[in-house]
Amino acid sequence: IGSEDIGQSNFDFHFFGSLRHNLPSGLVITGTFGLEFDETTIPTTKFDPLTGKTETGSESDRETAVLIAGGIVYPLPSGLSIVSELNLRTEGDYVLLTGGLDYKLVAGGRLRGVIGLGLDDGVPNFAFQFGYFMGF
Repeated sequence: IGSEDIGQSNFDFHFFGSLRHNLPSGLVITGTFGLEFDETTIPTTKFDPLTGKTETGSESDRETAVLIAGGIVYPLPSGLSIVSELNLRTEGDYVLLTGGLDYKLVAGGRLRGVIGLGLDDGVPNFAFQFGYFMGF
């Protein structure tokens, strides 16, 4: 299904859960635990010295990783909060430190925008993330 060039036929599944705990000081600590199942397509090249031809193809590789994250939310009186989180993944040398703002909407959801700083080789040097959160 889809184009092999961009990995459309790969199957990825991520599951995570998060908890928040309000401290008496008003500060909120957060924790996240997740499992990630990723399939990647690796291009291969084989050279046949007898014919002098090069054959290209691809192989699938599957990885399972654990995500562990911890963070702090500092609420301000205006419905705005300052957020920071450290994300660690067991595969791919992934350590990401994020910081940004979280805004509580009147309808009950939250908008969040953060800037990430990659602290290891397997993560981009900088990341920009935006999201909408709805509690239940």
